[in-house]
Amino acid sequence: MRRVKSFKFDPGSLESVELRMWVVPGSRHGDQSPLIKARATGSYRVYCGAGWEHRADIDEQHLFNLERPSVDIEERLTAAWTSGDRDAAHDAAHQLVEWALEDWADPCDEWGDELA
Repeated sequence: MRRVKSFKFDPGSLESVELRMWVVPGSRHGDQSPLIKARATGSYRVYCGAGWEHRADIDEQHLFNLERPSVDIEERLTAAWTSGDRDAAHDAAHQLVEWALEDWADPCDEWGDELA
C-alpha cells in the first residue's frame, strides 16, 4: 500500500489547492485498519458581498479510518485513496475548503464598519 497520495486539480475553483493523504504512522496495529490523514492546503478565491475577489489561505485536515468511513467526506476520501478517484478527491477537497472558510472573515466588512 502506498503511504502517501496527492491530488492537484485542474483550473477551476480548486486550482491552487492540493489534497494530500497519508497513513498515520503507528496507526495500524495487528489486523486494525490504518488511520488516514487528509489535508487540503493552498489558496482559494473568495468573492465577497461587495463583489471583490479575495484569496483565503487554506489548511484544513481530517482524520478517518480507511475501512470504516462514517460520513460522506470519508467515503469520498476512501474512494480517492483506494481507487484514485479524482472526482471523489475533488469533492472531498471542496468540503475541506468549505470547513476552512467557516472561520474566514470578509475584509470588506471591516472597511465598511470603519466607513459607517
